[in-house]
Amino acid sequence: MAAVVYHYAGYPFVLFLVAILSQAKSDLLYLFDRRSRRCTLRPDYLPRVALLVSAYNEAAVIQAKVSNTLQIDYPPDRLELLFGLDAPSDSTPELLAHAESRRLSVHYFDRRRGKLAVLCDLVQRTSAESLF
Repeated sequence: MAAVVYHYAGYPFVLFLVAILSQAKSDLLYLFDRRSRRCTLRPDYLPRVALLVSAYNEAAVIQAKVSNTLQIDYPPDRLELLFGLDAPSDSTPELLAHAESRRLSVHYFDRRRGKLAVLCDLVQRTSAESLF
């Protein structure tokens, strides 16, 4: 009978006590050594950011998208705009050719592979710290 009671009540109680003690130890270490948990980045630091866009037959909306992305209020030297064209059959490449900007880079893929494959290729072409 004692083994059954320990199995259903005693063992969970022991685990509960171990969890409480472990959390208390972690909390005490945090209180006594707060400096190690502080952020070491400069307050004026801005990460390099890349905006990835996969497009297929988006002629109706691509100019508005490019216009919108070029209006992003972020330092130009810290922002990359990568457009991946997934073998479109409409005038999307011609429309993007007119949108000239140093921040904007257009990558044309000859074979239709899908959004995920295009985004994976775009990720490999950037060294930005944050991807959107």
